[in-house]
Amino acid sequence: MDTTQQQLQQQIEQIQLLLQVQQRQQELQSQQQQQQQQQSQQQQQQLELTRQLLEQQRVFQQSLTQQHEQLLQQIQQQVRTPSPQPQSAHTRRSDLSRDERVEIRALYRAGWTYARIASFYHISQWQVQHAIEELIEFVTASKIGRQFKLVRWDAVVECIPAMFALTFFGILHVPINVPALALNCGEDHADLDKELRLHGYSNFLSGCFGSIQNYLVYANTVFFMRSGGNTRLAGYMLAAATFGAMLVGPSLIGFIPVMMVGTLIFDLGFELMLEALWLPRKKLKLAEYITVVVIVLVMGIHDFVVGIGVGILLAFASLILQTSLVSAIRGNYSGDIVTSTVRRNPWQHHYLHRVGWQIYIVKLTGYLFFGTVVSVEKKIRGLLEDSAFAKQPIKFLILDLWHVSGLDYSAGEAFNTISRLLNNKDVVFVLSGVDCDSELGRNLRAVGLGSDGIDVMMVPDLNSALESCENELLKTLYARQEELALKRVSVQNLDVPARSSTAFSSFDQPFNSPRQNHLVEAAQDALSSVDVQRPSRWMSFKEPLRLMLQIFQGLSERNEGRNEDFWFPAASYFTRREYPAGTILFRRGESANGFYMLERGIIRAEYDLPQGWLCESMVAGTTCGELHFFSETDWTATAVVERDCVVWLMDREQWAKIQIEQPEVGRELLRVSLKLTSERISAITSYILTTAG
Repeated sequence: MDTTQQQLQQQIEQIQLLLQVQQRQQELQSQQQQQQQQQSQQQQQQLELTRQLLEQQRVFQQSLTQQHEQLLQQIQQQVRTPSPQPQSAHTRRSDLSRDERVEIRALYRAGWTYARIASFYHISQWQVQHAIEELIEFVTASKIGRQFKLVRWDAVVECIPAMFALTFFGILHVPINVPALALNCGEDHADLDKELRLHGYSNFLSGCFGSIQNYLVYANTVFFMRSGGNTRLAGYMLAAATFGAMLVGPSLIGFIPVMMVGTLIFDLGFELMLEALWLPRKKLKLAEYITVVVIVLVMGIHDFVVGIGVGILLAFASLILQTSLVSAIRGNYSGDIVTSTVRRNPWQHHYLHRVGWQIYIVKLTGYLFFGTVVSVEKKIRGLLEDSAFAKQPIKFLILDLWHVSGLDYSAGEAFNTISRLLNNKDVVFVLSGVDCDSELGRNLRAVGLGSDGIDVMMVPDLNSALESCENELLKTLYARQEELALKRVSVQNLDVPARSSTAFSSFDQPFNSPRQNHLVEAAQDALSSVDVQRPSRWMSFKEPLRLMLQIFQGLSERNEGRNEDFWFPAASYFTRREYPAGTILFRRGESANGFYMLERGIIRAEYDLPQGWLCESMVAGTTCGELHFFSETDWTATAVVERDCVVWLMDREQWAKIQIEQPEVGRELLRVSLKLTSERISAITSYILTTAG
């Protein structure tokens, strides 16, 4: 019984709960009906307001039309009134009111001639023309003024950054998107110049017709080409379809499913994001990849224009960082390793080999700016530090700028700093590979290099710089020779190339510096070790025996009897010749018909080869033409007498005779010539490798 009552009680509660739910649903339905009624009432009110506004607008237009018709009727009545008799010229009016000018304009538009209007208002025809033109200018200016007042200039100013960004990107997108598109599609014959010209023509025509600019959208183009549109016909079909869509209007878009468009855009965006961020992660450097990620994030989160600006700034920063990490120093050498192409006599060569380390060469490359010139200044400061300078007290510093494409103001100021540092250490500053009249030379002079009392030498090539420095070092040798009262036996006048004379001198310094002491010691060693102090009997020898003994000493084996007695028979096979300056001894391509020993003067050999141009100077006490003469090959250079010279010549006939009559002397002459050639090839090869390295 109790259980039955409980069940009944539960059923009653469920029924009550159902009744409450139904009651709640009815209340919600009644609320929704009330809201719908309120919305319908609001819509009716809005419609009523719209009808009232339209009615007011119609009434206003009717009133304007009535006023316009009344004004036209008044003008027509005035026109229909009979014209009074024209007054004489002295009674014509000279001024017109503004209303009369308006009436004159209306009459002119109604078809009246200048003469009829002038007769009606008693004025001249030129006054009529002037009134009409003045009114037209006034109306035009009023319209323009009203139009300019309608412009939101603050909005125009806000759009200026976007205008510049779109203009910049419109120019830049072709060299960016075209190679990227060609790489994506596997096109190896893309012509960037042609694409730039076509974009220019299309943008010009588009601007003439007031249309938008031609812009290569990379994403759309990739999507179109992946869909099969990779032919010229597909492009024409796309243009025709686009033109047709323009004629039909935007109603065509309603037939395209929104889901399909969204899916295509999502798929294309996913693929492009994959190509931009995921695939290049192992191809790009860390700095480049970070730049790409930052650009994508800024464009996606903030703004497209800001992303372009951030990308440009990051690209500049990355470029400066990467170029500053690459040293501008191409190489550095000392003068005992790299020498000039001047062919010198044995004792000069021995002396320069001892003191050549006082010449230090630093080769620079690339464009010098504040990021790269720091390494150059750091290198030179290291050379001039007290500890390093005590070990190697250099006298000449040559900066070779042959491979430098340009420099900025900060780099020029760094050169001024370097010149002051070198001047404090009494080091001569030489710039090679730069001409005073070249752009690089003008830039250096513009920053004041050499104008503060510090001499800076500029020469066109490294060979000229080395030659000048070597000649300055040789002055100590000559002065030491005179100091020891040594007489020149083989050569009376030891000339140096004329172009190598410079204003600075290393011998003017006192003999209390490590550099000068080393020069004097090297000069003493050269004058003694190369046997310049010859036996007194050599003074009585005639030329060319004395010249042969000087040139061949150290090359011929004297302990095997290769002394003056051995070389005496060879003197009769040489003929003395004198040549004035400017004489051409031989030309390139001619048959080598002579072996020369230079007693006095200077000969310059010019090698004009397909690989480049090279000049070699030969001073007194050296030989010329031994390689081609003894190998029976054609001359590879053109020899010109630079200074009046005296030479001893052996021709083909004399060489044939000495081989028959003095075969041992001929063989020794061949061996000596091979040693001379080996020395010259080694020196020239070292110079060429230095200039090319």
